[in-house]
Amino acid sequence: MKIKNIKVYKIDIPLKEGSYKWAHNNHVEKFDTSIVMLETDNNITGLGEVCTLGSSYLPAYSKGVRSGILEIGEALIGKDPTDIFNINLEMEKKLKGHPYVKSPIDMACWDIIGKNYKMPLWKLLGGKFGEQIHLYRAISQESPEMMKQKVVEYKKEGYSKFQLKVGGNPAEDISRIKLVKSILSKDDVLVADANTGWLMHEALNVIKSTDHLNIYIEQPCISYEESLSVRKKTNSPFILDENIDLIVNLTIHHAHAEVIEKILTSGKHVYTEKPIAMNYKDAKRIIDISEKRNLRLSSAPITYMGEMQQTAYKKINDGLLGKIRLVYAEINHDRIENWHPNPKPFFDVGVLWDVGIYALTVCTALLGSINRVNAFGKVIMPKRRNLDGESFKVNTPDFILALLEMNNGALLRLTCNFYANDSKQDHGIEIHGDNGMLYLGSGHDFSSPLEFIEVGGESSIIPPIRNGYDGTEYARGLEEIADAILKNKPHRASAEHAAHIIEVMEAIDISIKNKKMIEIHSNFTQPKLMDWAG
Repeated sequence: MKIKNIKVYKIDIPLKEGSYKWAHNNHVEKFDTSIVMLETDNNITGLGEVCTLGSSYLPAYSKGVRSGILEIGEALIGKDPTDIFNINLEMEKKLKGHPYVKSPIDMACWDIIGKNYKMPLWKLLGGKFGEQIHLYRAISQESPEMMKQKVVEYKKEGYSKFQLKVGGNPAEDISRIKLVKSILSKDDVLVADANTGWLMHEALNVIKSTDHLNIYIEQPCISYEESLSVRKKTNSPFILDENIDLIVNLTIHHAHAEVIEKILTSGKHVYTEKPIAMNYKDAKRIIDISEKRNLRLSSAPITYMGEMQQTAYKKINDGLLGKIRLVYAEINHDRIENWHPNPKPFFDVGVLWDVGIYALTVCTALLGSINRVNAFGKVIMPKRRNLDGESFKVNTPDFILALLEMNNGALLRLTCNFYANDSKQDHGIEIHGDNGMLYLGSGHDFSSPLEFIEVGGESSIIPPIRNGYDGTEYARGLEEIADAILKNKPHRASAEHAAHIIEVMEAIDISIKNKKMIEIHSNFTQPKLMDWAG
């Protein structure tokens, strides 16, 4: 199946209420919507729609939709509309960013998929959830009495959640909120949306007068910092969707780089799940984008930020081990198919990229960059069976042994696998120096035991700098970059470190394939100790 034609229609949707008004004297008399029609060579037609509120509200506008589709449309002719990933890839190649332009085409492709397979979209997207929905209605900014009357009418139609467009005169806004709240039941939801239309003292005045009414406050002030300052003086819950500074990317491995690029081009900072990309070229490209746009880019894993990992880091920096010459890192991740309901994607990406990355990141954070690698890998158990008893074949090495030379002269031996069951050394790291050995029971768990064995001496358990989190606090990296953005200071989980790890893992894969030593050309600055550990 191929796309043979793309049509775009401009439709003006009249408003039942005549106009739609919100803060800053913004208003529209009609909604300018764009309908996209994709026609295929086997006579299936897919429809998509996008309706923006204009450039005064969001960085998107209706004329931009139609101009953008003219820009990318030619590249989609002859492409398979059911191949969603590549359709979106082609659109991104032709037009960077502008997701609102691409959304109706994506929609139309899904429509075609549903029609082709004779399956409703709700089933394609995961199935039905629930038997009913709560109706939500935005109430255009009018006089308090008029807004109250509109809510009365919409309640009769079955609406139970209401968004009041406030953000005008504070006294009037207080009246709007109180009048509407007076006719709502206890189960109804009321959101007062100022669309950043209040100054801080105006927001505080409104909230002081309405704090007892159990309402949501949306976008009270122009900036996140101002909104946060107001939020600290009230118990009312806030909604701050227009003040989003940082987006978390939790997509699948292979989508990370593409999604990161889209987020950066939309003007937002990014914290991403590992790996930052699936090759060094893509990693370097998105770093360049972040630097050009003066945006933050940070990546998991951040397990070196754990209490025991930071304790080990401080002991190393204090010279406990003397010169470090040898490191053993072990990741035995069990037979993942024995516990995970969908193990195949993990085997497809491979043990190195899924779990070996943890050990590499911790070791380099504590000891610095890697300059060359030599590696061996093998599929030692090619036939696997999932929890449903279905068999699948493993093609990516499920065992890897890598010898890495670090810039400080130390040798790092990394082993990782998806085979060893109930290994005595799960995620252990041994760091050997001239004065002794530091053993971290797990580079992963924040409460892992830390042991020091002096050369020719006794072993001793090293207590943590502070009580450790029991397990792994995955959000710690997110909290750290958010704090760094707010305080305008460097964040520790740098994109350069993440990209260095990508080059190392890429080199390991190449070394396995070509059976030779591979040089590493990237570098990074080691992260500073956490503030509580320094």
